Amino acid sequence: MLKAIIFDFDGTIADTKDISYYVYCELAKKYNIEIIDKKAYDALSELPLRKRLSQFGVPFYKLPKLVKIAIPLFRQYLQEAPIFPELEAVLDYLKEQGYQLMILSSNHQMNINHFLVLHNLNQFTDVYAKASLFGKDKKIQQLLKKHKLTKDEVVYIGDEERDILSCKKAGVKIISVPWGYDDIKLLESANPDFLIRDPEEIIAIVETLIG
Repeated sequence: MLKAIIFDFDGTIADTKDISYYVYCELAKKYNIEIIDKKAYDALSELPLRKRLSQFGVPFYKLPKLVKIAIPLFRQYLQEAPIFPELEAVLDYLKEQGYQLMILSSNHQMNINHFLVLHNLNQFTDVYAKASLFGKDKKIQQLLKKHKLTKDEVVYIGDEERDILSCKKAGVKIISVPWGYDDIKLLESANPDFLIRDPEEIIAIVETLIG
């Protein structure tokens, strides 16, 4: 029986895609990386993360360092990021139904908490931050152990291919959403358990998982 719902943050709850472009431009200037226009940047959502980096000539091993530098820059722009439309009503409904709502993200705790306060989002009982970009499966397993939850009692909601891969490793179901960072075709290719197009569809899927 479903008891808890774990949400990704960037691209799932917070619409930070425009912010990511601002941050990319600042990093590009600092590290002599090619700067492309916003349209071309958005088109990269069709590619897996490793291939996106290769488009800029950035070795994959440098990604953790760039992410560490990008986190404070994100904080500067975060007040400009909205919550995705209709999602707040979905969160309210799920909380009213008694589900435990949590966030598991690669972003920094301070950034996430700032956004939640800014938008008066008090539906979440726990926030797990600074998860490895490609190691969320370990964080998911730690979360399950801490809250004494089985794999069948949780579902993860995320917007990226790497979320799908992490959930498969952790053995938990995932609802993929196409309003974030990764294109819907890329999400489909990773074969998530569920792929939706509208936040309200989350409720229908959750009801099928009650068991």
